Amino acid sequence: MTGAAILFVTSEPMIPRLTGELLDRDGIVVCRAETVAEAERILAERDDIAAVCSEVVLSGETGIEFYDRLRGELGKGEMPFFFITALNVTSELGRRLRRDIRCHHLQKPIDPYELVTLLREAVHHD
Repeated sequence: MTGAAILFVTSEPMIPRLTGELLDRDGIVVCRAETVAEAERILAERDDIAAVCSEVVLSGETGIEFYDRLRGELGKGEMPFFFITALNVTSELGRRLRRDIRCHHLQKPIDPYELVTLLREAVHHD
């Protein structure tokens, strides 16, 4: 899918930068937000976001709260969502993973090539 974008919600610039370099040849752009508020602004402004990768632990709100709002009031129920965390899967996160086939968990440290493969599949699925 040329012209698609992936939104990363993370304070760490390295993962989005490396992923962006690997996805660039596919025509997939990587955007980065450091906060949920910034991520929501990007989602409102851009119609090319095909998937979201979010840290679970964020400044202000959690990635889980963002996911719930994305699926609910933001109306993005079909958008693939990848939780990124160094933590074990909590029961709160586990419930979301079990009930939503478009919700995924990536354990740190992340293999950038594995991540790129998953994101390509998510973008090309639609």
